[in-house]
Amino acid sequence: MQPIDGVSYQGVPLTRHRDAIIRARTGRRLPEPPPQHTVTAANEMGWGVERERQAYDATGPRRIHVHTEDCPIFKGPFDLTAAQTLQAAAQPAAAICTMCSADKKITQLRQHSTPGTPSAPQAPVRRSAVGQRAPGHSRPADGSGP
Repeated sequence: MQPIDGVSYQGVPLTRHRDAIIRARTGRRLPEPPPQHTVTAANEMGWGVERERQAYDATGPRRIHVHTEDCPIFKGPFDLTAAQTLQAAAQPAAAICTMCSADKKITQLRQHSTPGTPSAPQAPVRRSAVGQRAPGHSRPADGSGP
């Protein structure tokens, strides 16, 4: 190949990047970025946990801080779900950030029941003792009798 007269090749690389060559040979492409979502409710909000550094000879639990994604003091990853956030906030050494109102939002999460859990406590199921008749049965619970 011959250079074209009057064209500057100053910024053109002389060799291809190693990953580009591998992609050309194998046909592999980079994965698509994850879809961006808008945050509307407390249970859909991004949550993050900041873990404090601890000395190697410390005996207590490691202190953590729970933040929301609009926190002005924590810039870390906000990759926790609402259920994971509630578990993190329930740990003994957990502190909840008040700068981003995470304490109020966690209170809202605790008030709303999570899917799959009953909203009201259910009465315990009573079982009949062995040898006694259960209501609505003509035979004793242990199978003996008439």
